[in-house]
Amino acid sequence: MDNHNLRKFYWAAVILGIFLLGLLAWLFLDVRHLYRTGVLRTKIRYQREILMSPTQIQDWMTFRYINSIFRLPPPYLAQTLNITDAYYPNLVIGTYASSRQLNPAAFLESVKQAVTAYPAGGNK
Repeated sequence: MDNHNLRKFYWAAVILGIFLLGLLAWLFLDVRHLYRTGVLRTKIRYQREILMSPTQIQDWMTFRYINSIFRLPPPYLAQTLNITDAYYPNLVIGTYASSRQLNPAAFLESVKQAVTAYPAGGNK
């Protein structure tokens, strides 16, 4: 290959490389847009759609966890159960009941009832 053909080859390779990088950037931005708009959904998002019954609430769970699982507004359980602790919602149900000298089983049942009584019925 002479110098002129080699130069043409390099220019063709550079132009092709720029074109491919542009195409890759466009593809990346387009896929990102599709995920953000919800057209494409990840498998992880479907795994988060696990239905849980309020009867499955345990005393080791925090109020934040329960709010997240049942999609409750953060102040709902605090208002319903008259919780005024500054650490809410980062409180473990069983620990909170013990620290307030409440019957842990009865308090856990009241949490379950409060979640069930939420207008969405405690389901997603």
